[in-house]
Parts: sequence; structure tokens; C-alpha cells
Amino acid sequence: MSSDPQVHRRNRPDPLSSVLSQDQPAAGQTFGEPTVAGVAPGMAPTVVQQGNIVHTARSIQVVRNDGQVKSKLKQLAAAFGDSWIYSWTVKDKRRNRETLIEGGTIKMANAIARTFGNCVVDVRSVDQGAHWLFQAVFVDLETGYNATRLYQQRKRQDMGMSDEQRQMDMIYQSGQSKAIRNVVLNALPDIAQFCLEEAKGALRKRINENPEKAREWIVNEAARLGCEVKRIETVYARTVKNWTVQDMARIYAELQSVAEGFISINDLYPLETDPKDVEPPVSTEKGPEPSNLEKAAAAVAAEKKADSKPPVTDMGEIDVVLDGKKIGTTSDANLQRGEPIVINKQEYEVTKRGEYLPDDKEDPVPAYHVKLLVHAPAPDPKPAPAADKPKAGPRKLFG
Repeated sequence: MSSDPQVHRRNRPDPLSSVLSQDQPAAGQTFGEPTVAGVAPGMAPTVVQQGNIVHTARSIQVVRNDGQVKSKLKQLAAAFGDSWIYSWTVKDKRRNRETLIEGGTIKMANAIARTFGNCVVDVRSVDQGAHWLFQAVFVDLETGYNATRLYQQRKRQDMGMSDEQRQMDMIYQSGQSKAIRNVVLNALPDIAQFCLEEAKGALRKRINENPEKAREWIVNEAARLGCEVKRIETVYARTVKNWTVQDMARIYAELQSVAEGFISINDLYPLETDPKDVEPPVSTEKGPEPSNLEKAAAAVAAEKKADSKPPVTDMGEIDVVLDGKKIGTTSDANLQRGEPIVINKQEYEVTKRGEYLPDDKEDPVPAYHVKLLVHAPAPDPKPAPAADKPKAGPRKLFG
């Protein structure tokens, strides 16, 4: 066996797969060298119990001061809080209400871990084919507190990149960041809520001090993300010049959500008209005017071209949604708008290929949006024979 430590490290098997499958790891097996905030690597002892890796408490040379931690985080929130928050509103059609979804970004999570100190944040991944499974671990070295969170990152996403390999890199990094964010903010919920409120207050204060600069930033950022400001005005029912400080704070957080990859710009600020529903213009070239049948055929051909089928990929089960409510699933990844689909012996028509946010999920999932198809009963080909009329009898006369 080679005495070179680098060779030994490369040949050491990755323990994550055994941990996730609940197999018993070998004695002394660990996650390797974790990322440590405030402590040199290798200082925290590890114990393997029942397939889980447990980091125990240890004596620390510089003990954490909770008051100083919050004071430092408050200063950071005042300076960088505008990049710490994401927020958007989801319309819950089932409960007929709007639900606010907000939280801290990876930048907030990194600031908390760095300032909290004397802690370990480690993340590992396993390729599951259609998605990656990330396991993120947070360890407080002073108390020995351990927290573990799993995050599933699907591979099929549109990141607006023509380079497929570069797009896969971006999706992987996004999943890793979300796994770290989830474990840090769930391990330290009181500090996370404190930072969130401080960041929101700092954002409102900054906008209030210079509202015109905030309006300019929003308009420019929306344009960079491919959104006309008119779409934002429609959602908020106010023009740019009439936006309040509260409006601009919410819009700012919403645009941050798009930039961080939490939601698409079209879901936040829908297009007024779906380009697929626009009838193609009639040709102006000289010649006979096309008939209505020819126009309809041209429209169908243009729609099919716009909805060209992508190659079949392994997406697993795809949710089927009717009026915002899941009614079933399908494994067919090639259904297009206007095509029929049968769920529970009932026929539906696909109205949109997109995403939807289940109540038990933090991120939207792929879905087919459908409408119910109701077929009129077929007419009877043979009309019912007319009932035989009674023959007229002799006419009666009244005297």
C-alpha cells in the first residue's frame, strides 16, 4: 500500500452513498475534511453510530459571544441586507388566498455561519440519474449540536444557456447552495429570523432615503431579466412613478428571487398574451386571398412548430394540474399544448407545459396544466319512426 497521503485520500471510498442507504459504514469512516468556520480542519472528533456521523463537543479557545454575533450580523444586514432576502407571492386557488413565500439567500447563510463561528458546514452529493441528492451537515463545535438536511436538485431546468455542459454546472452549483442554505437556516432559526427582519428593515430604509434610485434600479434589473416594466405595473396596479416604498421593497425582493433561481420572471409577472395564442398574420403577397380553411391550417402548423417536441428524457412522474390542484401524474414527457391526456378514465386537454408549487414543496415542480374535455353525445343516426296516427273516423255533426 502506498504511503503517499494524497494517494490514500483519492482511493478512499465516498461514505455518502452508504449513509443515505442506511448501510453500516466501516469503523472510523468520516466525511473527510469538512469546511470549518473559525476552527482549523480536523479539530472536531467524529463518532460513527448506527450509520450516522456524529460530531461531539470540544473545548474551544475562543468562546462564542451571542451578543457580539447579533451585533455583527446587524451591521452586515445594514450594508448587504438587500442581497439577503428573497420573496414572492403565490396564489392558492384551493384556499382562495395569497401566500407569501420569503426567506434568506445563500449569501445570508454564509454570513451567519461565518459570524457564528466555531462551526462546521459540509455538503456532499450523490448522482441519482434525473437529479442530484445533496446531504448538507451543520455542526456547532461548542455544543456538539448536529443538523443534517437533504436536498434534491433536478437536472432538467432552463437556465437560459446554449452550452449544455455549462448549464449543468450552474444547476449543480445552485443545488449545492440551496442545500447549504437549508441546513444553516434550519440549524439556527432564531438567528436566521433576526437577520431576515434586519435585512428587510435595511432595504426599506435604503429605498426610503433614495426612492428615485430604487425605481431606476428596478427598471434596469427587470430589463436585464427580460421583463417589461409594464408587466410589473399590471401586477401592482400602479405605474412606476406611483410605486410606494413598500411596493419597491417587495419588487426588489422578487427580482432577487428570480436572480437566485427560485422562480421564473414569467411566473411573477405574467405576459399579457401568450405568443402561442397569437394568430399568424395573413400573407400580403399578391395572389388569391387564402380561404378560412387555409388560414386555420396555417395557424395549426405554426402552433405545432412552436410546440415542437423535445427529446424524450427521464423525468420520472410529472404532475397533472387542474385549476391549481394536482389530479394525477404521467410519465409522458412529450405531451404538448392541445394534446389529450386521460387521468382516472377522464379525458383532459393540455393547456400549458410549465411548473406548479405543491403545498408540501419549497420549489416548483414540472407539471402539465389541463382542462376538462366534455364531449357532446353523438346524435342517433336513425331518427325514431313517427308514431302511427289514428285514422280519421267519420265526422260527427251536432244537431
